[in-house]
Amino acid sequence: MERVGIFCADESELAPFLRRLEREEVRQAVMLPFTLGRLEGCPAALVAGGVGKVNAAIAAQQLISLCGAKAVIDAGAAGGLRDSLAPFDTVVAEQVAYHDVAEEILTESHPHLPTIWMRTDPRLLEAARRGLASQPFPGRKVVFGRCITGEAFIAGPERLALQRAFDPDIVDMETAAVAHVCLVNQVPFLSVRTISDGADGEGAGDFEENCSPAAEVCCQAVCCVLDQLNRESEK
Repeated sequence: MERVGIFCADESELAPFLRRLEREEVRQAVMLPFTLGRLEGCPAALVAGGVGKVNAAIAAQQLISLCGAKAVIDAGAAGGLRDSLAPFDTVVAEQVAYHDVAEEILTESHPHLPTIWMRTDPRLLEAARRGLASQPFPGRKVVFGRCITGEAFIAGPERLALQRAFDPDIVDMETAAVAHVCLVNQVPFLSVRTISDGADGEGAGDFEENCSPAAEVCCQAVCCVLDQLNRESEK
């Protein structure tokens, strides 16, 4: 199986992955350590790339160019935007979009998208469906849906406005940027995010309290996907 890159924004989100990783080497670039090894039997490259779209794009490109990742999984915590979702539910994105970028910037110039929504890779998505359905998973539940990304922490009335405009399941500050980089590199992309703060708008306080345990749940979900991919590659 070819190497999978795993992007997390924060060190606390990456920590559960590093604990499971059979480490082989660390490569330094763009002021970041990229840790290579094997995760659930899969060759992997891991990075905590920093918060925000630019940091995410820089790190994602290095996962591809420096580390040779042939697929990238975006992982970590996210804010919930549906009343039916609660902290520690996990959302696997079928589509991702920016909520703070004008549509014509994406559709009328490079990369000339047909819509603001970027779709995740079908093969990775199906591996996620099979892997998360067939293995014990300690999170509350798994939903396949929509993620939106923007350059600010969203709380209070802003969440309602985004719900009306985009009908999303979750919001974060990195996923669409990672998807964008993968799209122009023609590298398969998947996003797996576990909710740290819910649609009730409590926001930052919940995030601080729940980020680390949400990261643990997310890591276990991603490992289910990697195990499924590894087993399929051996057939």
